[in-house]
Amino acid sequence: MEKNRKVRRSPLRKKVMNLITKKTMAIVPAYDLEYESIIYEVDRTIFSKKRPLEILDDACVCRCSTYEGRIQAVRKKLGHYKKTPLMISPDELLYAFPTKSPERFDCIWVFPRHVKEWKEAGENSLLVKFLNGVVITVNCSSYSFKRQKEKTADCLMHFSDPPLVHN
Repeated sequence: MEKNRKVRRSPLRKKVMNLITKKTMAIVPAYDLEYESIIYEVDRTIFSKKRPLEILDDACVCRCSTYEGRIQAVRKKLGHYKKTPLMISPDELLYAFPTKSPERFDCIWVFPRHVKEWKEAGENSLLVKFLNGVVITVNCSSYSFKRQKEKTADCLMHFSDPPLVHN
């Protein structure tokens, strides 16, 4: 047996960074020459050179799955085929939903656990206020936003273990 054998890494292996945590509130496209996305967290804002779908896929890969695998699971189990909510980690109760088709550049991903309230701000435009007081403009109707929250809650109820109840 060789003792000093070197392990070579494949040059095709990319470094995966997990930028999504329980503190993530939203991922929005950055209309910027240098950055592709803005990640709003409870205590900070992160500017990323990755597109939102790349960030979400990395978050799934760090949790032993893929974006496509998680989306397919939700579609097969619950039948949510349009604007499918993303189950990033059922163990961490980490879910997000898109405001538009995820392939569209202007799609915003919202993490509903942090949403306090929302109100209309024009045609297909909402102001979403998070629990920490941060407000962002979201590009969908109030009906669509509420429906997306409901679909995401459906995912949470189906895929995540019920919380422990203490007497």
